[in-house]
Amino acid sequence: MAAILARQFGLKAQLPRSLMAISKQLYSSFHRQPARFKHYPGTIISAYQSTRISLSRRPFMALASSHEKSRSIGMEWYDLSDERKIQWMLNSGSSEEKWGWVIYRCSYKPELQSTWESFKDLVEKRTRKKIAESDAPDIADKLDWVFVEDHELEGASLDELKHRFRAWARSEVQGGYDIDTTSHNRGSRHTYFIQVDEAALLSLVGGSSNGYVNIVRGWVDSLPPEEATDEFGDAIDIEDWMKIQADMVAPYFYVNLENEEAWYAHYSPPPDGLCIW
Repeated sequence: MAAILARQFGLKAQLPRSLMAISKQLYSSFHRQPARFKHYPGTIISAYQSTRISLSRRPFMALASSHEKSRSIGMEWYDLSDERKIQWMLNSGSSEEKWGWVIYRCSYKPELQSTWESFKDLVEKRTRKKIAESDAPDIADKLDWVFVEDHELEGASLDELKHRFRAWARSEVQGGYDIDTTSHNRGSRHTYFIQVDEAALLSLVGGSSNGYVNIVRGWVDSLPPEEATDEFGDAIDIEDWMKIQADMVAPYFYVNLENEEAWYAHYSPPPDGLCIW
């Protein structure tokens, strides 16, 4: 379906593609070039909105189906709070015994030290407050935002961070689970990490409401130079990272990204795009 839509509307084929990614691209193109799609406005808007709604209600990628989860919980999966979903995940016998992302600091300028400390404190306090007010307060015991501070990470590239993250994920997963080859069952904790580079820290100075951090797909490799451009000479976006508002380092977005398709629903191409949700 995604390929058909791309061909019909003359969109450039870039990998990875999904139905959500294609419909989102159509929706954006429709608003930039309405004349081009004058015969399809209702179709495009409907496709985008209905796809986004359906994805937002899909459960995260685990071995159990939504029906099985709903039956074991005794209510509809998408009616649960984010905290209850995390509780189910932790108690479902999956490989995850803790929850929360790894957060790498990649700038160590002395004048940004207080900004970094404030960011860490805010993430921790905001998360614990949300948990305490929820119907699953026990998940606070397994909360683990892994803040990594290492001066060797000064200016580290995404590829360097990905290699470090993968090594950490392998060391954390127990029970013979092959995290390298089981791509659809890693879960949010072992799929994504947060990068806080100099630009991100500067955006957070003074507790700015416009502050952001970078979220990265840890298992998506960069393309070799000979494959990095398409037939038009444009760089191929492998969609491996994006900017998100700093307050999205929170339970709701952590749970949302358990479903791999949700990445495409929220993807905002960097460096200019910023995911706000």
